[in-house]
Amino acid sequence: MTTLHKRTLDTKRYRWRKANGIQLFTSAEPIKQHIAELGGLGVTPQMIGYVVGCDRQAIQAVATCKRIRIDFAARILTVTVHPHPRQLHVLAIGARRRIEALQALGWPRRVLAARLNVDSSIVSQLCSQRHTSYARWHAVQNLYEQLSGTRGPSNHVASIAHQAGKVPPLAWEGIDIDDPRTQPDWAAAGIKLAERPVCPRGHAYTAVNTKRTADGRRSCRTCRRVNDTTAKRNARRRAANAA
Repeated sequence: MTTLHKRTLDTKRYRWRKANGIQLFTSAEPIKQHIAELGGLGVTPQMIGYVVGCDRQAIQAVATCKRIRIDFAARILTVTVHPHPRQLHVLAIGARRRIEALQALGWPRRVLAARLNVDSSIVSQLCSQRHTSYARWHAVQNLYEQLSGTRGPSNHVASIAHQAGKVPPLAWEGIDIDDPRTQPDWAAAGIKLAERPVCPRGHAYTAVNTKRTADGRRSCRTCRRVNDTTAKRNARRRAANAA
């Protein structure tokens, strides 16, 4: 039996569908929005391309298309923020959250590094990078599964982690730890609202992004800008409708 190349099979399917009047193209707008949303979360065109089975140029070219192949669109829509075995690099946020959760249990960085068979500096870099390799993410995931139900050897490490706003695995129970849009169950972690390192929308309370109100409470500058922009856009829309 002759084995056909994938591209040859795709061509044959395309011609068969076209000959039988089967719709081949769809609007590119939903796909553009999906790619843009993934991009905003840190998923690059190259990372999408690895999963879809094409190069990054093909993903970038969607931005200029009005219509695209239905099968191509369907493959793009399967891509999410979650790490995929085909990707060389993935979002590091899930690995960072797992490392921090284990530290909140009292597992020192050097011990975690030893179990990962890497230098402790690699673990430090992992907690500050936006992307990491799929292999390293997978190794951290496996380590998390092994240790997330076991108290670590250092109460001092756990105390420092708590002071830094890091939460234990219990706070991630039932929550997608790899999705940048999610937040842990702060109440389960015993961290009060005023002590949380991020705003309700997930923006970090950095020195640049934090504003103090008259009564001393923290306010997120990013959220204020988004709210102001939304209010102005709604005002223009109401004015246009009233005209």
